Amino acid sequence: VIMFGSNVPTPVKQPDGSHVATDMRIVGNIFAEDNLDFAGELEGNIEADTVHLLVTAKVNGDIKANSVVVDGTVTGKIIAKKVRLSKTAIFKGALASKGIVIDEGAEITASFTKEIEVNG
Repeated sequence: VIMFGSNVPTPVKQPDGSHVATDMRIVGNIFAEDNLDFAGELEGNIEADTVHLLVTAKVNGDIKANSVVVDGTVTGKIIAKKVRLSKTAIFKGALASKGIVIDEGAEITASFTKEIEVNG
């Protein structure tokens, strides 16, 4: 049976996490319960489950997450269980993580520790 003019709404596919485009400049903090793909500019802090900073991203602030991938630029502190700094990453600051991967080509001026600060 085919019904025309049905009042049953078509479900809208929900995006996987939050996305900030290259044309966005944010002054303030970002809190995301799920994944965050960030391609814009931020003067502030990020707190999310998973953070992926795309190659165009520029963050001046701290990042707290379970997992962080940096393809862009970060000036600040990263606190995460797992961190990957890709070959295009530029990172200046402090990094606290139990699992760090640094690709050849990444530009880094940082201090490192395996102790993850829960508060502070």
